[in-house]
Amino acid sequence: MKKLLLAATIVSIIIVTAVAAFAATTTETVSVSATVQSKCTALAAGTMTFSIDPSTASPVVPTVMTQPQVQCTKNKVVAVSVVSTNNTTPDSTGTFNATLAHAGCTSIPYTLTYTTGPTGAGFAAGSYVNFNVNGSITAANANAADYCSGNSLSDTVTMTITY
Repeated sequence: MKKLLLAATIVSIIIVTAVAAFAATTTETVSVSATVQSKCTALAAGTMTFSIDPSTASPVVPTVMTQPQVQCTKNKVVAVSVVSTNNTTPDSTGTFNATLAHAGCTSIPYTLTYTTGPTGAGFAAGSYVNFNVNGSITAANANAADYCSGNSLSDTVTMTITY
């Protein structure tokens, strides 16, 4: 009986070894891909304040300036177009001519400049698109400025970012 059991064990080992020696394999692949979405999110509105001295001999530049900020997908170039309350003709050239106005007051023309095709910097903290917004009023327009009983003249510029 011991011989029979020993023989059966040896045959089992030989069969297992033979099966393992003749085992076949095949491989498959998994394709992995990703598409990064083009996206922009508004962070902060900009502000521009002029203090006009009508006796100036130089162009007037803003005394207070806060840049508008958005975050956009990294390395995505975005298109910018602007319009304003007082000039509804869209502009995407980087130089926008508009006017500061108040009912009953003489309007004051001004020029707003901005970056037309900034590149996204991603969504990490501190990453934002800079439009390099700036403005000016010519000395001639400042010289002709009307006091207008102390009323503030204003305009609201809307920047449309296409991504």
